[in-house]
Amino acid sequence: MARSRSTRPWAEDLALPATALGVAAFALLVVETAAVVTGLLSGAGQLLLVGFADLGDFLRSSLGTLAPPESAIAHLTEHSTLFVACLLGVTSVLAVAAAVIGTWGWRHWGPTPPGHATRSQIRAELSVRACHSRAERLRPSMTPGERRAAEPGEIGIPLPAGPIGPMWAPLENPTGTLAPTQTGKSRRWLTPLCIEAPGALLCSTTKPDLLMLTALARSRQRMPGPILVFDVTDTIVWPATLRWSPLHGCEDPTRAWRRARILVEAAAVTVESGDGRGAGNDRVFRQRAVGVVGAYLLAAAITGSDLERLSDWASDRTARGPVAALRAHEHLTSYAADLEAEMNMVPQTADAVWLSVRRALAPFADRRIRELCSTPAQSYDVERFIAAGGSLYLIAGQNDDLAAAPILTTIVAEWIEAARTMSARYPRERLDPPATAVLDELPSATPVPDLPTSLADSAGRGVLIHWAAQSKAQLDITYGPDKATTLLDNSTLMGIWGGLKDHSTLQWLSTILGEHERTRLQEPAGGIWSGARGATRSHERVHTYQPSDVRTLERGEVLLVFRHLKAILARTVDARDRSDGAQLTRDVETIRTRQIPIDAHGYPTGGSHHPAPEPPPDRYPGARPAHWR
Repeated sequence: MARSRSTRPWAEDLALPATALGVAAFALLVVETAAVVTGLLSGAGQLLLVGFADLGDFLRSSLGTLAPPESAIAHLTEHSTLFVACLLGVTSVLAVAAAVIGTWGWRHWGPTPPGHATRSQIRAELSVRACHSRAERLRPSMTPGERRAAEPGEIGIPLPAGPIGPMWAPLENPTGTLAPTQTGKSRRWLTPLCIEAPGALLCSTTKPDLLMLTALARSRQRMPGPILVFDVTDTIVWPATLRWSPLHGCEDPTRAWRRARILVEAAAVTVESGDGRGAGNDRVFRQRAVGVVGAYLLAAAITGSDLERLSDWASDRTARGPVAALRAHEHLTSYAADLEAEMNMVPQTADAVWLSVRRALAPFADRRIRELCSTPAQSYDVERFIAAGGSLYLIAGQNDDLAAAPILTTIVAEWIEAARTMSARYPRERLDPPATAVLDELPSATPVPDLPTSLADSAGRGVLIHWAAQSKAQLDITYGPDKATTLLDNSTLMGIWGGLKDHSTLQWLSTILGEHERTRLQEPAGGIWSGARGATRSHERVHTYQPSDVRTLERGEVLLVFRHLKAILARTVDARDRSDGAQLTRDVETIRTRQIPIDAHGYPTGGSHHPAPEPPPDRYPGARPAHWR
């Protein structure tokens, strides 16, 4: 009978003799150094070096024979107390030096576990050096001197600490993370992304944590933009709130229909049947509902109607006000005819269509939400806001998600689309500095319909999107399996946290985390009397991480899957344990006390100037905006 075990044969064969040789060399170095130091301190007339002859003298002296007076052993024996003190001192100093050098050497050249990316691969792809090498293309507005002197956050995306220490990804990588609830992803993963975002920021979340930890930190940037908040939970008293109206710009039918599609699709995440995007009939009716909602938005915009009137239209499909408003404009009569045709459909069909209509416009029946939405004339200019490097925080609690999701999703989708559109007017058709969207609890809070397909293209335009979800199943329900897979594929860096329990997800992760070759050593189990021959070795391919290994990752640990690299095991840092953790803690207390140093426009109070407004688009087709100079 033979037993088997996994091993690296060459390492096992050399481990014991190498260790013994290393200990002997260290002991010899300690003795020689201590002898030299003793000689120098005791005034010996010669350099005391202990050789083989001295070892013989030492052995003879231990048997009672005196060592020659001129020998090193005789001198060390005479000053034995000093020699022992030097031995202890030298041992301590060399041990500390060996630990420091060993740690530094291991971090630079030590092997990573089998099946993991090597340190050299990580340095080539996920390091400050890698970010600097790509900065010329990704930050074209910076001069060579500015790029060389840039802080890591100006040219890279912060990541947890890996085998090479803190890691940074170049500003071309959209990221995603799968983290069950209460794993600390907001404090450990998303907080650095918000703080270090070099340009405009949009952050949507279900809790105020990210706002409280990062908003004031962003206000301390060299040229901070306005910091606005749209809080459906009404738990944060922020001096500057977002002024946004769903009717802003809807005099343009194209914009009205685009906004209608986002509202309808975002509201449909509550329909959890079929492939996760609702039953087949519901999808058909949603397509028709887009036309109805678009017509309502268009009619409300051209007549100056308020959101309460818009909500009334949605609740009563026989209301003829929108048709009359559209028919009063000659160029909109076709939209009036289409809306009237939908109203005149057989009751079963019309009721099904208006179910989607009411679902999309239901949030505006809530007085609290209507108060957050301004009149069209007061709505913020999203392009000017992005150009000024503004930070926008959207907050909706778990209980508010279903009601607020269509609104928040529309704000997010239009923010991303505006940033993508602006990129065409910038050097190399890339927004610089890049705009960053951090979408916490993506499936429930802001399920942007086109996100899976637009994610990669957005990164190429300087619009970085970082999303977080609790599980792959949550993405499947929201986007359907195919689109969820597209979202995962287009996220060039994925963070996987422990605690996932779905078997299919764990098996999928075990597969994509790769395999490595393992050597099995089979040894005779019966001893020398069994007649069995010596040990034999064989090779096999095994998963680097079994499903149970992924589930049982320690708190704070995260597995990174980056492009073509093998798995990277990293460790996150809680916000309070960062180098600026004490300041972030004070920021949280400042917001709680409501003594927030932000004015009504979103800028830090007491500032000497605000960033200049963005020049008209035709003023900077080939140069960076004036307020960057």
